[in-house]
Amino acid sequence: MTETSADTYAIDTNDVPLLNEGINGTAKHISTSQSLLEDESRAWDEGLLEDLKTMRDALVSMRDMFDRRDKYARDNIPQLERRIQQNEQKLQGIKAKGDAAKPGEAEKVENAIVNVRPFFPDETPQTPVGQLTLPAGQTKHRRAARARCLHQRVHA
Repeated sequence: MTETSADTYAIDTNDVPLLNEGINGTAKHISTSQSLLEDESRAWDEGLLEDLKTMRDALVSMRDMFDRRDKYARDNIPQLERRIQQNEQKLQGIKAKGDAAKPGEAEKVENAIVNVRPFFPDETPQTPVGQLTLPAGQTKHRRAARARCLHQRVHA
């Protein structure tokens, strides 16, 4: 009794439609899972990209803030002192002219001198310079003290 190879591998053809239905169901499930995973990965990419853009904008803003601080926070007290001295000289020239000076010109120069004062550290614009008082043991910044002396000379 010899068996042929066709007999050994006999397939029941009644099971083929059921196998096809199972494979199609599995393919549909995998396809649905694939589309869901693609949508989720796209959302992660877009969300992460927006988060990174927000982070980059915050860092650029911080860098710009430090650049502005470096640019504008330099010590400009000597320039302000020179401006006060120049205005003092103008004021002395105006007072030397007497009645020949334009009306209101002296007040304009005095206001220019007074307007420089808020730029000096440790001074409040509301407090007149002559009335600044310090608690016992506290010292003022040396440049602010010089500015007050200059201001007091103008109004002496």
